[in-house]
Amino acid sequence: MYRYNHFFTMENHLIAIERLFRMHELILQENTGTPDEFARRMQISRRTLNNMIKRFNDFDVPIKYSRTRLTYYYSQGSERNIPAILHLL
Repeated sequence: MYRYNHFFTMENHLIAIERLFRMHELILQENTGTPDEFARRMQISRRTLNNMIKRFNDFDVPIKYSRTRLTYYYSQGSERNIPAILHLL
Protein backbone atom coordinates (compact mmCIF):
# COMPACT_ATOMS: atom_id res chain seq x y z
CA MET A 1 0.00 0.00 0.00
CA TYR A 2 2.83 2.42 0.78
CA ARG A 3 4.31 1.97 -2.67
CA TYR A 4 0.97 2.65 -4.32
CA ASN A 5 0.52 5.88 -2.39
CA HIS A 6 4.08 6.92 -3.19
CA PHE A 7 3.53 6.22 -6.89
CA PHE A 8 0.25 8.11 -6.85
CA THR A 9 1.99 11.10 -5.30
CA MET A 10 4.75 11.00 -7.93
CA GLU A 11 2.12 10.78 -10.66
CA ASN A 12 0.40 13.85 -9.25
CA HIS A 13 3.69 15.76 -9.24
CA LEU A 14 4.31 14.84 -12.86
CA ILE A 15 0.85 16.05 -13.82
CA ALA A 16 1.46 19.32 -11.98
CA ILE A 17 4.79 19.81 -13.76
CA GLU A 18 3.21 19.12 -17.15
CA ARG A 19 0.43 21.61 -16.36
CA LEU A 20 2.90 24.31 -15.37
CA PHE A 21 4.90 23.88 -18.56
CA ARG A 22 1.76 23.83 -20.71
CA MET A 23 0.52 26.96 -18.96
CA HIS A 24 3.91 28.63 -19.47
CA GLU A 25 3.91 27.77 -23.20
CA LEU A 26 0.45 29.21 -23.79
CA ILE A 27 1.16 32.38 -21.81
CA LEU A 28 4.52 32.87 -23.51
CA GLN A 29 2.85 32.52 -26.93
CA GLU A 30 0.07 34.85 -25.74
CA ASN A 31 -2.38 32.26 -27.01
CA THR A 32 -4.48 31.43 -23.95
CA GLY A 33 -7.86 32.77 -25.00
CA THR A 34 -10.36 33.94 -22.42
CA PRO A 35 -10.10 32.69 -18.84
CA ASP A 36 -12.82 30.09 -19.50
CA GLU A 37 -11.14 28.93 -22.72
CA PHE A 38 -7.77 28.78 -20.98
CA ALA A 39 -9.15 26.67 -18.14
CA ARG A 40 -10.82 24.36 -20.63
CA ARG A 41 -7.61 23.99 -22.66
CA MET A 42 -5.71 23.21 -19.47
CA GLN A 43 -8.44 20.74 -18.43
CA ILE A 44 -8.83 22.44 -15.06
CA SER A 45 -11.54 24.49 -13.40
CA ARG A 46 -11.58 28.26 -13.62
CA ARG A 47 -10.97 28.37 -9.87
CA THR A 48 -7.85 26.18 -10.20
CA LEU A 49 -6.62 28.43 -13.01
CA ASN A 50 -7.07 31.51 -10.83
CA ASN A 51 -5.20 29.80 -7.98
CA MET A 52 -2.33 28.86 -10.30
CA ILE A 53 -2.08 32.42 -11.62
CA LYS A 54 -2.10 33.75 -8.06
CA ARG A 55 0.78 31.43 -7.17
CA PHE A 56 2.77 32.64 -10.20
CA ASN A 57 2.19 36.21 -9.03
CA ASP A 58 3.22 35.28 -5.47
CA PHE A 59 6.55 34.04 -6.85
CA ASP A 60 7.22 37.33 -8.67
CA VAL A 61 6.12 36.06 -12.07
CA PRO A 62 3.29 38.52 -12.75
CA ILE A 63 0.69 37.36 -15.22
CA LYS A 64 -1.71 39.89 -16.69
CA TYR A 65 -4.82 39.52 -18.83
CA SER A 66 -5.54 41.64 -21.90
CA ARG A 67 -9.23 42.15 -22.58
CA THR A 68 -8.48 43.53 -26.03
CA ARG A 69 -6.24 40.64 -27.14
CA LEU A 70 -8.17 38.05 -25.08
CA THR A 71 -5.08 36.40 -23.67
CA TYR A 72 -2.94 36.16 -20.57
CA TYR A 73 0.64 37.36 -20.88
CA TYR A 74 3.72 37.86 -18.74
CA SER A 75 4.15 41.47 -17.70
CA GLN A 76 7.29 43.05 -19.11
CA GLY A 77 10.43 41.38 -17.83
CA SER A 78 8.67 38.86 -15.60
CA GLU A 79 9.60 35.91 -17.81
CA ARG A 80 13.14 36.24 -16.44
CA ASN A 81 11.72 35.00 -13.14
CA ILE A 82 10.44 31.75 -14.64
CA PRO A 83 12.86 29.61 -12.58
CA ALA A 84 10.82 30.72 -9.58
CA ILE A 85 7.97 28.63 -10.98
CA LEU A 86 9.87 25.52 -9.93
CA HIS A 87 9.21 26.54 -6.33
CA LEU A 88 5.48 26.15 -7.00
CA LEU A 89 5.94 22.42 -6.83
